[in-house]
Amino acid sequence: MGSWFLNAGFLGLGTAALVSAPVIIHLINRYRFRRVEFAAMEFLLASQQRNRRRILVEQLLLLLLR
Repeated sequence: MGSWFLNAGFLGLGTAALVSAPVIIHLINRYRFRRVEFAAMEFLLASQQRNRRRILVEQLLLLLLR
């Protein structure tokens, strides 16, 4: 009676369900949100480009200190 889980069909089906569940959840969540660019995005991207080198140096210093 208790050996039904030893059947390869049930084991394979259960494994496939467990493996595919995170992939399906990821695909569902991926299409839920849309990227919307707004007017200030251009200025934010330019600011990020200007500050990139300083931020990189700060991150490297923090990494060395840790």
